[in-house]
Amino acid sequence: MALPLHVFEPRYRALLDDCVASSGSFGIILIRDGREVGDAPRSLAEVGTVAELREVRRHPDGRADIVVVGARRFRVRRTIAGRQPYLLGEVELLGEPLGEEARCRALARRIGSRFVEYIGALRPLEGEPGTELEVELEVDRPEAGPEQAESAEGEAGSAEQRTGASDEPAAGDEAAGDPAAGLAEPADVAAELVVPDDPTALSYLMAGLVQVEPTRRQRLLEAATTEERLVALDALLRREIRLLADRLAVHSADPRLLQLRRN
Repeated sequence: MALPLHVFEPRYRALLDDCVASSGSFGIILIRDGREVGDAPRSLAEVGTVAELREVRRHPDGRADIVVVGARRFRVRRTIAGRQPYLLGEVELLGEPLGEEARCRALARRIGSRFVEYIGALRPLEGEPGTELEVELEVDRPEAGPEQAESAEGEAGSAEQRTGASDEPAAGDEAAGDPAAGLAEPADVAAELVVPDDPTALSYLMAGLVQVEPTRRQRLLEAATTEERLVALDALLRREIRLLADRLAVHSADPRLLQLRRN
């Protein structure tokens, strides 16, 4: 998945400068507990994602708008504080074991069909308030025609399909920047997607698109095999479709009101 970020804090400006000058990538990892800033205690997830720089647009005052794309997973062995203004870590890059190939391909086909149903269920009913699904993807198209080649001129890497911006927060308190592309209706997103044939690629694409809380996405990221991730995705999509059909959503009580409850 592609993730646009607005970089403004001095420590993240330093991180960006170091990435541009060296590897062109950094790590994004979920904060399980606490906040990224201040003295509050925090707990980090063990598995994160390598974020590869795709676009850097700098402002005269030192801020920058960047676009990164998730690449490989890593496991944090230990964190290192104080050496740089930003947090460092010793990590182990993780492989992508498939599992049983025949079952993975069968699951991938079923999840592809189920996902189209899920996207349709996300569309608000007539007269019902709701927000559009906004996603930004980088996917390979089967072939680029003359018009596609012209529109992609000057962009490195694979042809990109951009249908909006991801609103998933990353580690850090950088606000997501506005993407360069327009928004698309959920049904249009489903129709436009070039579904990858590879079960592992599909598992990550679907895990990035499903609209659930970060902890559920983290469990998908940490799956030991593609087969395990696809099984979890299949169950998750069934659950979400059932909830959407009943127009149900998770409700979080206002913590300020919890002390007033009688029962």
